[in-house]
Amino acid sequence: MHRRSILLVAIIVIAIAIVVTLSYAYAQYNIGNIPNAIDDKSRWFYGFRLSREILRHYIVEVSDEYRTRIENILRSDPNASTLLENGYSITVIKPIVRFVVQGDGSIVMRADKAVVILAKNGENRTIVYIDVINGFVIEIVKCERILKNRMSISDRFSSMWIEALDDDSVIR
Repeated sequence: MHRRSILLVAIIVIAIAIVVTLSYAYAQYNIGNIPNAIDDKSRWFYGFRLSREILRHYIVEVSDEYRTRIENILRSDPNASTLLENGYSITVIKPIVRFVVQGDGSIVMRADKAVVILAKNGENRTIVYIDVINGFVIEIVKCERILKNRMSISDRFSSMWIEALDDDSVIR
C-alpha cells in the first residue's frame, strides 16, 4: 500500500512538472495568444520561418526546360564549365522559391535563383549559386572531404568499453 501511494505521488509530481514546463514554453513563444504581428517585433519573421518550414518538407520537381536552362548557364560561365570538363557532374538542382505579393494581394511563387551541387566521384563537391532570371553564376563554393581517421564509431566505442573494463576502479 505504501509503494502505491509513493508511486501515485511521483506520477502527480511529474505531471505537474510537465504542465509547468509546457506553460512556460507557450508563454516564451507566444503560442497561446497571438498579438498584432505588426506591433510585435519578435513575431515579425514568424511568417518567413513558417513558409520555410512548409517548403522544406515538400519536394520541388524540376522540369527538363529548367534543367537545360541551368546547364546552359553553367556552361556559359568559364569557372563552372571548367569544373564540368574536369569530371564534375550535376547531382542536385534546388530552386530557391520566393513568394511575391502583388499590388492586388495575390501571391506569386517564383524560382529566381537556384542552388546546384556538382560532385566528382563522390569525393569533392561544389555548390554553385545561380541567378536564373539574369542567367549568370553568383558564387561557386568548393568543398573537400579529408579523411583523417579510418576507425569507425563502433570500433572507437568498443575500444573505450574494453579500456573501461580493464580498469579495476570502474567495476566493483
